Amino acid sequence: MDNGDFSVDGVLSDFPITASASIDCFSHIGRNATKQVDFLVISKHGASGDYPGCTNLAYDKAIKDGADVIDCSVQMSREGKPFCSNSIDLEKSTMAAQTPLRNRSTIIPEISSHAGIYTFSLTWPEIYNLTPAISNPYRNPNERDSGRIMSLFEFLNLAKNSTSLSGILISVENAVYLREKKGLDLAKAVLDTLKEAGYSNGTTTKRVMIQSTNSSVLVDIKKQSKYETVYKVEKTIDDISDSAIEDIKKFADAVVIIKPSVLPLCDDSFVTGKTNVVERLQKSKLLVYVELFQNEFVSDATVEINSYITGAGINGTITEFPLTASKYKRNRCLGTKETLPYMAPVIPRGLLQTVNPLSPAPAPSPAPSPVFTDDYVAGPPLPPNLSFTNDGRYKLCSQPFSSVDSQS
Repeated sequence: MDNGDFSVDGVLSDFPITASASIDCFSHIGRNATKQVDFLVISKHGASGDYPGCTNLAYDKAIKDGADVIDCSVQMSREGKPFCSNSIDLEKSTMAAQTPLRNRSTIIPEISSHAGIYTFSLTWPEIYNLTPAISNPYRNPNERDSGRIMSLFEFLNLAKNSTSLSGILISVENAVYLREKKGLDLAKAVLDTLKEAGYSNGTTTKRVMIQSTNSSVLVDIKKQSKYETVYKVEKTIDDISDSAIEDIKKFADAVVIIKPSVLPLCDDSFVTGKTNVVERLQKSKLLVYVELFQNEFVSDATVEINSYITGAGINGTITEFPLTASKYKRNRCLGTKETLPYMAPVIPRGLLQTVNPLSPAPAPSPAPSPVFTDDYVAGPPLPPNLSFTNDGRYKLCSQPFSSVDSQS
């Protein structure tokens, strides 16, 4: 309506709710406007809806757009260099398949049944020179291969020098395979790099969260540091048992769940109910962050965020578009005494009330998802810690590995 360069007199829209909320809630709100609601805006690979994920441009945009926390999914090169990438398979995050490096493609059943160019098969210089690729080329075609890959150390320095960020989130996955099969200690590399970047000696006030789907990894990190730990539940769940919650509390400060574990969907479109997972976790003093929020595939991104923040009371959104969630925090409609229609949470099964009785029967609700129990919490155990042989090589069990040059 008014972007500073021009304004229009009106819009024609299939979604009047968006334009109505824009006029009442979001017009003329500056970046320093008072926050109306408190929750964490956590990026997903930076502003990965606008730029290739885990690149300098994606992180810069996430900071500029008002993210509270930026994230790094840590991978390791062949010589043990930790860096940020949204996948251990570089075919999914870069243009590696269009280079001579495609000859390095291989199938590793422990990771995937599909062939991939894995990070630990390439040296850091080879990875650094790869062209990144945006996850959805239709999102921002002009920037679909822009930016460069960042090392974990660079990422940490960028975050530390930002005055607006409150913290960072580091994701650690495939640690068991890397330690057991490749002699690469991912958890140790993360902790060492955090220390090297000045995050463990009080020189920064940034909060540090380390996330994993493997409870064994978080237990190991908890023993070695005082960082916040975040347990990620990838599967859709309708409930969680008391014993599972008690187990999680032993090694985690927060939990990440996916959106259908809060508001179940039918055909990925219609909200059919609301679980008590968020309430149960928060009652046990566990923070709850939810992913993945996007601007596409929903009728209105603000309505969706509002349904999880105001409706479900989650503690943070994990989003590919931090700007949308950041603007939501400052919108004036949250400060009104009377809830405006377009700022009301979605009512589960509410749309079914408007269906003509003579219309064909709607699709049945999906079968209930499983209850998350303590059986699911236990992850594969980490192999013994790495140690050095007399000739300077890593030794794991009885197998020696090539020395890791962490400075390369």
